[in-house]
This record gives sequence, C-alpha cells and structure tokens, in this order.
Amino acid sequence: MSISEFFKRLGAPLHNIVWSWGAVAEDGTVILRCWSHEVRIVEEKYQYIVLDDAYSRRAGGYSERVRHLQLISDKAEARIVIVTDVDAKNPQGKIGHFNSGALMKVTRLFKEGETTYVECEGIEQLRNGYRNG
Repeated sequence: MSISEFFKRLGAPLHNIVWSWGAVAEDGTVILRCWSHEVRIVEEKYQYIVLDDAYSRRAGGYSERVRHLQLISDKAEARIVIVTDVDAKNPQGKIGHFNSGALMKVTRLFKEGETTYVECEGIEQLRNGYRNG
C-alpha cells in the first residue's frame, strides 16, 4: 500500500500525493508523516522533528505543514505515522516503508531554535490500516 492510500484509509487524504507531509482526518485529527531518522529520546519520550526552518522553507509542503502545526497548537488531536527512508544510512527523502499498523499519539508540540518537534507517548493500534474510531 502506498502512503497516499494509507492516508485515505485513515480518512485523511493527502492534498497533494507528491509534496504533502500530512493531512487532517474527517474527525479533525491531524496526521503527520515523520521520518524515523529524525527522532530523539528524552526522558523516555520520543521527540520527532516535524519542521526545520533551516531547510524546510524550500520544500513544497512547507505552508501546509505550518497550517497543520497551527491546528495542533490550537489543541487539535494529532498522530504521526513513522516513515523510513529507502536508504536509512544516507536519507534521500524517499519513503522506503512505513508502519501501517499503528500511529503514535502526539502529546506536545514545541520549538527549539529553528526546529519544531512533536513529543509522542502511546500508540494507536490500527486494523488493516484503518483507525478504530
């Protein structure tokens, strides 16, 4: 299954299958793609980079990502799907695979310098790539 099909199954079709980094589901939940190599663990909590102004402004999905982060800042629920690059050792920005069985629950959005992170705790298990409601 492609990442765009996965987002459709989640009830959050991507606005543009080439450059969208996430979407908003029918229930208002923001679902973001996050790279597996852009994570750190702080006090046993996973923190994923969701925006880095140093390089993201040039990317096609930048404005849409900013809108999604504003929704999260305004208290929308959020989840992330973890995607892995085709070359995990030398990331190229091309999805090799992703976990269609679970989404991570976002508990906090914060910024450090030019980098914005989401902190995740807990997992929402999916059935055949579908949210359980």
